[in-house]
Amino acid sequence: MSLCNFLRLNVCIYTLSNKPAIVGVASAKRQRDRGRNVGTKEACATAPAEVRQFCESVSESTTKNIRLLKAIEQTVDWLVWLQNRAKADAQFAEKAAGHFKTCERLKPVDADRTLYTLLEEVEGDLQKLHQLLIDKRNAASRAPELNGDHRTVVVDEYTAAISAIAELHNLMTDLRWAIGEHDADLEKPTGPNISSSSDLETYLKTL
Repeated sequence: MSLCNFLRLNVCIYTLSNKPAIVGVASAKRQRDRGRNVGTKEACATAPAEVRQFCESVSESTTKNIRLLKAIEQTVDWLVWLQNRAKADAQFAEKAAGHFKTCERLKPVDADRTLYTLLEEVEGDLQKLHQLLIDKRNAASRAPELNGDHRTVVVDEYTAAISAIAELHNLMTDLRWAIGEHDADLEKPTGPNISSSSDLETYLKTL
């Protein structure tokens, strides 16, 4: 037998004789892995409860965010509507006041003074609304739920509404005065007709 064949034979014998030992090592490794898998399964026993708690937390947070966004949207929509309404009312009040200031005086507009009283009440209500909007704007600027763009949008719309209500209040006052001046021009003067200093002197002597 040649030396090469002899070496090949010895290698084959060595390999076959040591194969069980290799299998044994692999078997032990599988047992260790199986042990680790068992331990992992035991540790995962608490995972469902933790995941459930996590999901509930996310759901609650999402619900709050949705409600907050809806509240912001509704608030902004209402403030925009309020601004548009106040601007339309202001245009009417301004036009009406201009009419009473320039129209021909034919008869009193508010002979029983009911319009005067009503306009005063409206002005008072507008003052209350104006202050309420200021308070709401201050609250929004400090609200912890609002931040970033949300806070900016809400505060800006409150500011715009406050300005619109203030303008409407001023024009309502102007309308009330225009009506009062209109009717005052139609009032008949009482007492003597005084057109000179001598007329005034004569009148004062009668007092």
